[in-house]
Amino acid sequence: MPDPIGGGKDDRWERSGGDIRATLIICLFPKRLRSPTVWLVLYRHFCSIVTNSAPPHPGLAMPNVVLIPTPFERGFVEPILRAGLDLLGITNTSWHIECCGFGLVAAAARTAQTISVHQPKRLLLVGIAGTLHRSVSIGSAYAFQSVTCHGIGVGDALSPQHLSANDLGWSHSESADGTCKISDTIDLMMPKREIAMEKRTGRLISVTSAAADEREVSLRRIRFPDAVAEDMEGFGVALAASLAALPLSIIRGISNEAGNRQHSTWQVEASLRSASTLALEIIRSEE
Repeated sequence: MPDPIGGGKDDRWERSGGDIRATLIICLFPKRLRSPTVWLVLYRHFCSIVTNSAPPHPGLAMPNVVLIPTPFERGFVEPILRAGLDLLGITNTSWHIECCGFGLVAAAARTAQTISVHQPKRLLLVGIAGTLHRSVSIGSAYAFQSVTCHGIGVGDALSPQHLSANDLGWSHSESADGTCKISDTIDLMMPKREIAMEKRTGRLISVTSAAADEREVSLRRIRFPDAVAEDMEGFGVALAASLAALPLSIIRGISNEAGNRQHSTWQVEASLRSASTLALEIIRSEE
């Protein structure tokens, strides 16, 4: 009798990927329970336990992914995005929302994990940033043209003697044949023409530690005179996206002046509301 999963007795599952999780599920349950619906539900549930996120069904279109650094930021952004997607008539399943973590290392690792699990076509990073330039206003949000890593290399990042990976003649990552090299700066996907020019801006720098005072801000302005804001995750996300050959846009709401550590003066809610609105504008322009 043919196996209910499909195919003959020796063709229950195509093991080209060596998928141990699916094999375990099939083997552990009686044959009468191995209907396509049952094993798919079990497989997805098992994956959700292992990876804390279910894999995409091979029969469904891959979702785009919105990445938000922290649960705190996600608490502001996700409700606005969900409501906006609903008003636009865009199904929530076409845009998946995940946290990517705090800082460059966590952001790169979590983004790579998210890409592996969800296999998206497109990434958006949404969160807050500190301004380095008067051309961007606190409480507003912007899409950035490029993101630059600052703080990884040799010497204190604030020292004039600091050398970045590029200064040292290295790449942050490169293919085995050397044809694809990721430098200190990664270009980002800019919004379509429907998005107003005043919502587009230039270079974002991703730092290992945020500026603590005006002196540190001044030193960053000297090193990067064209930088308009600083964050702590953008380059990590862009690195993972580049390795997967995925387009990425970074949208940051400007919550404060870089170097200002008085959180009571920050405009977090207004900046995240602006960032969420801009993200929805970009999503709508691409549908």
